[in-house]
Amino acid sequence: MYGPWRAEKYLLSIQTKNRIKNKTENRELTDRIRKIHTESKQRYGEPKIHHMLEKEWLKVRLKRVQHLMKAAGIYSIIRKKYRPHSNKGKMEENGHRSPLLQRLIRI
Repeated sequence: MYGPWRAEKYLLSIQTKNRIKNKTENRELTDRIRKIHTESKQRYGEPKIHHMLEKEWLKVRLKRVQHLMKAAGIYSIIRKKYRPHSNKGKMEENGHRSPLLQRLIRI
């Protein structure tokens, strides 16, 4: 009679201990993530922060880092990559030609 009830009580006590342990670990991890993020001038995202944590011998999954960053409201600064655009076709359509192009046409 006492067997199942004791087992449930034991499992619940272990689960609550694990939850408390995870909350404190998450707080410490979030503080470390914030520190790395500010040291990088808010440029590092989840993959680089995860890599930095691995360098410090902290075994954490990338998914956990993503969840903690999202919960803490930590985002990286994203810049658009520069892509060169050619204006040659537009300039010729508008009647504008470069001096070099005009000289080549005259020759």
